[in-house]
Amino acid sequence: VFHVVDYDGELTESDEMSPKWFAVEDIPYAQMWRDDEEWYPFFLKDMCFRAFLLFRGTESMLGCTMEEVSPKDLESYEDWGKAWRR
Repeated sequence: VFHVVDYDGELTESDEMSPKWFAVEDIPYAQMWRDDEEWYPFFLKDMCFRAFLLFRGTESMLGCTMEEVSPKDLESYEDWGKAWRR
């Protein structure tokens, strides 16, 4: 995931996406991966967060837990492992 606030150059399409700019209020969540609507608001507010997203396959999200954390909480890889074992 990349957070870009300014860009100079030409956007290039890839196999995975056709890059486009959207105003925050116009983000097309219905056309995106199911979990994006859950974590994007944290990301767009520049918050540090942990997420646990449980899927069946790629389309069916069975559960989601999001929590804001301090940057210090995410300093080590071990902290990420703790989040997944909850």
